[in-house]
Amino acid sequence: MPDAAPLTATYRLQLHAGFPLASAREIVPYLAELGISHAYTSPVLAARAGSQHGYDVIDPTRLNPELGPDDALRRFVDALREARMGWLLDIVPNHMAASLENPFWADVLRLGTRSPYARWFDIIWDAPEQWLRGRVMLPLLGDELDAVLARDEIRVAFEDGRITVRYFEHALPVDPATVWRLFDAAYGLEDGPVADAVRRLVETSRQYARRNAAGGSAGGDDDSARGGGVERAIEELGRLTHDAGHGADIASALHAFSSGDSGRARLRALLDAQPYALSFWRRAARNINYRRFFEINELVSLRQEDPDVFAATHARILDWISSGWLDGVRVDHVDGLFDPADYLHRLRRALDARRPGEGGRAPIYVEKILEHDEPLRSAWPVAGTTGYEALNDIESVLIDPDGALALERAYRDLLGLGERSPWFPEVARRAKQYVLRHSFDSDVRRVARLVAPVLRRRDREARTSRRMLRETIAQLATALPVYRTYLTGGEAAPEDRALIERAEAIARAGGARDPALLARITDVLLREDATDAGDTTGLRRRAIARFQQTTSPAMAKGIEDTALYMYAPLASLNEVGGTPDRDLTHAVERLHRVSAERRARWPRALVCTFTHDTKRSADVRARLDVLSEIPDRWAEAVRAWRPLLRGARRKVRGRFEPDANTEYLLFQALLGTWPEVVPDEPDEIPDAAAREELRERIEEYILKAAREAKMRTSWIEPNEPFEEALRGYVRALLAEPGPFLASMAALARDVVRPGFWNALARIVMHMATPGVPDLYQGGELWSFALVDPDTRRPVDYDRRRDTLAELRRRFDGADANGRIAFARELLESAEDGRIKMHVTRQLLRTRRHDPELFLEGSYAALDAGGAAARHVIAFARTHAGRTAIAVAPRLARTMAGGVGAPIGDVWADTRVFLPEPLFEVNRWTCVVTGNSLDVPRGAAATGLPVADLLRHLPVALLVRADR
Repeated sequence: MPDAAPLTATYRLQLHAGFPLASAREIVPYLAELGISHAYTSPVLAARAGSQHGYDVIDPTRLNPELGPDDALRRFVDALREARMGWLLDIVPNHMAASLENPFWADVLRLGTRSPYARWFDIIWDAPEQWLRGRVMLPLLGDELDAVLARDEIRVAFEDGRITVRYFEHALPVDPATVWRLFDAAYGLEDGPVADAVRRLVETSRQYARRNAAGGSAGGDDDSARGGGVERAIEELGRLTHDAGHGADIASALHAFSSGDSGRARLRALLDAQPYALSFWRRAARNINYRRFFEINELVSLRQEDPDVFAATHARILDWISSGWLDGVRVDHVDGLFDPADYLHRLRRALDARRPGEGGRAPIYVEKILEHDEPLRSAWPVAGTTGYEALNDIESVLIDPDGALALERAYRDLLGLGERSPWFPEVARRAKQYVLRHSFDSDVRRVARLVAPVLRRRDREARTSRRMLRETIAQLATALPVYRTYLTGGEAAPEDRALIERAEAIARAGGARDPALLARITDVLLREDATDAGDTTGLRRRAIARFQQTTSPAMAKGIEDTALYMYAPLASLNEVGGTPDRDLTHAVERLHRVSAERRARWPRALVCTFTHDTKRSADVRARLDVLSEIPDRWAEAVRAWRPLLRGARRKVRGRFEPDANTEYLLFQALLGTWPEVVPDEPDEIPDAAAREELRERIEEYILKAAREAKMRTSWIEPNEPFEEALRGYVRALLAEPGPFLASMAALARDVVRPGFWNALARIVMHMATPGVPDLYQGGELWSFALVDPDTRRPVDYDRRRDTLAELRRRFDGADANGRIAFARELLESAEDGRIKMHVTRQLLRTRRHDPELFLEGSYAALDAGGAAARHVIAFARTHAGRTAIAVAPRLARTMAGGVGAPIGDVWADTRVFLPEPLFEVNRWTCVVTGNSLDVPRGAAATGLPVADLLRHLPVALLVRADR
């Protein structure tokens, strides 16, 4: 099998039943022609039926059958290798689906601690609640158990040779040690073969129960220990009833078992004897005794710290590495693991042991959200993160800092937020407190139960209430300024010590009710004690790990999925890893600094601008960034729209809905996704079909946004009257052409084209900066998507193939003059997206042609001078005598004086200065236009005119003409 090309660019593909491996294989030639080196797929292991994302894995030992058979994967990899491409796979070590489709989870529900898979899942078997001891809480019920039983909503069924507990669509297993209870009195069965089979089943189940109660197994072998004899007796009964037509008799007996008050008592006793505890779903936040992915009950966390669990859940992935099919992995939610560093080192060793000797090292990427100026841990054996920090650094340079402040002032005025009202840091703090109290209370309680005995061991005289302990732990978690630390119980690393001590100081300054207790908890996290010598169960280490596994989801759900929807003066700043209060004053200088640092430390890190998890696509953000250049225009429009739309709001519980914040976010979403403007008719309102499509998308988005904000409604407590008012509001906005839509169309005319120039500038920064650019499916043409599931809409690859073929024919096959003419055509018809694909293709192909230059080359910021110097972003990449110079605009609408393109003479006297050695090259070629540029003598002193560099298109990437 041919080796893959060097990793120069990845392309994310979301695989599912509607876009399986066969579909992915069909577009491989297209991706290769675009300039992609590696297909980067969503998880491919067996997931829940109908999964659109693959993160709900049900079986890590096999390929997802909805994506195709194993042969489909082989053909996909063969196609990649034929195109000299590689495969990067998203893997999910943190969790699996808590679903009966998951045979390992189902086995735990059937056998409890007797299941060999009980150790796989992060379950607290010794929960403090007596009713949960040795059991798994299943928060499936719509009411308390007694109320559900009183309504006869739970029954026992005998179907397809299986005995199950049925609750609506759920069919739960019955512990073989309790099956005897169902037929102990043979409820109504007449003597005969069926009754005899039932008696054999009852006796087999009783024997199994007795042996388990005595601490032994039913015969000593694995099959008997797992209740195999009982299962065979059930299968025999199933065959008999099927062949003799006695199924109705068994159904009648089971009905009699649970009929009436005495039957409900018997059913309650049966349920109480199961390894699972059926519970009201509202109890989960406080009582759930398995660690979840965030607050999603349907995803149960794995114990990857157990070597057997690691081996079993990674075996298939490692087989693909051994076979040479798989070239690298992206680790999902690394911060959820017990000890991320230990996991990554074990994964690194496993990959290295399996990788063919000539194939090179398979890179590991981690989904790790770094907060502002937080470094990635240098000791981790990874190639880098998935690139959200780069996304936010690039975005920042496209936003006018003064305009952003003006937008925030206007936003606060609109919402009636005075100086005493909370600014974003306080909103974020409250949001984290909220989710810790309402979504992760069970996690905080778990930390408190582990910390309490360590505190008592260290100071037997100190006293504190359990409530105060939980509150103080939550205060410390709220104050932590990053997703998590990486303490292991030994000597704390300096960066971890600094972060915990900073969190303690923030919590103390925020009014901690028990500062002494806060200090003691901090001490447990950071410092070993003489009393720890007797900690044979690793209690302190477990407490530290649990605390860190709690701070990560608190940050993700508190900031990303709450605060960023509560406070959004400019939504393009409200991105994963970003905040609306980000300092933009020195954004350009910061971009150059962090780019140089990435080149030095993580030269092969991924750099993304749009992913399946972003709140908005890159093109939506590029359009919204323009608002920072026209803050007064935007504020005036919003002030005009609200009274204009007063009639669309509805009165709900004494107030008109939607509220101003929801409206404001909706307006930004509508502008960001406004259909393509027709150049000849820029004020045209979308037709009825386009408005209907837009209505469906906006309605879905704003409902999700309102639930995430948790201000008027939420996922846990849906406010139906508010949500219906919100749906009606969206329908009213887009129902018929009128003053509002005409005004929105006029505003779109002011931002759409400048948004294109922002997007093209972002492509240059994305593709030419240090690191490996990661593209999201379909984003090579304009993609105006909102948050998931909008990001998963089908991609029209036929259109993209046709566009690429046109670019190849008309640009590659043209002479110099023809290429320049074609570039002008692309600029004039920017709305059709060809210009975006062209710039993307040219830069990707340049990277693939010279991978060392962009992977290893040095990075140098280039200074600019002249009237529009602040509007230029320029840098050089140099390696072994080869150089590329990137030039792009920023704040182009301001610089160009309107919606015109930032090209040619609008740059006036603005110049870019090159380092002296680069002037030894007297001719450069722009890979975007094909145009050649001669450098005159003395240019080192005077610089290169930006008007010449960007004569025909708003961006340029120059390479030496002789190369």
